[in-house]
Amino acid sequence: MAQIVLAGGNGFLGKALAAHLAAKGYEPVILTRKPKAGSTFKQIVWDGATVGPWAKALEGAFAVINLAGASVSKRHTNTYRQQILSSRLLPTQALGNALTQSLNPPQWWLNASGINIYSCTSCRINDEQAPTDGTDFLAEVCRQWEWAASSFKLPHTRLVLLRTALVFGRDRNSVLSQTAALARWGLAGTIGKGTQQMAWIHVADYVAAVAFILEQTQWEGPVNVVAPGKLTNAVFSRAVRRAVGMPIGLPAWSWMVRVGGWILDREAELLLASTCAVPRRLLDAGFAFRFCDVEAAVADVLQNQSSV
Repeated sequence: MAQIVLAGGNGFLGKALAAHLAAKGYEPVILTRKPKAGSTFKQIVWDGATVGPWAKALEGAFAVINLAGASVSKRHTNTYRQQILSSRLLPTQALGNALTQSLNPPQWWLNASGINIYSCTSCRINDEQAPTDGTDFLAEVCRQWEWAASSFKLPHTRLVLLRTALVFGRDRNSVLSQTAALARWGLAGTIGKGTQQMAWIHVADYVAAVAFILEQTQWEGPVNVVAPGKLTNAVFSRAVRRAVGMPIGLPAWSWMVRVGGWILDREAELLLASTCAVPRRLLDAGFAFRFCDVEAAVADVLQNQSSV
């Protein structure tokens, strides 16, 4: 059974991915700072910063997938910005150092990144060939994150950078869950102008896309892990209201969102800024998305509860 090492495997995405990979016949091994009791999968303790005994798990593994990183949903104070950055760079550097020392390294290294790395304009298609010229804090985080992974020379390991959008799933800290909570009180109207674009993907498509990448033979470099098509905040908010059965939603001006974010310790700019990308490589390779329509995706997560 091929072993896949998951750094950050006890988070929302890590748990969903581990379950999906196990169902496809792989053996997930979780690298974690704090092992969880009753875990289905083998857990190995690491500090996420230095090479240690955990590196033995990489020997002969089929792949290592790095999802480690602090949540970006909390308010981006100067102190927390440093945590966001270091919680991504240090694990990436530790894995890269371990891989360079490995005698039998994995065939694959999949390292998380984000579609925030692109700037978003109405006239540009952000496929994997687009310039990585985003100008905000998260864009710079993604650039440094990708550089940290790409700086290692690994002749026997293919590096793929998972430029991931907002993932819709049953995670209480996600934008979808928080918007649904507001919608039930009639508060999920248009945010700001409502024209800002939102790049997203259903968690079922996310885990399937990662498994699909591992089945390719020559892939390297960035892959946009995002649903096809465009989505605005206004359309997203309407889909959430319909899913929870709330016919109305009071709009929120930008200043209201920023004040609310400060009070709730949430990063308001995640709701106000535009993000957009196209999954060109996945589509060209024939990957079939289950959820291309946002209403179906939102309803599946909030109503049916049948998603991963």
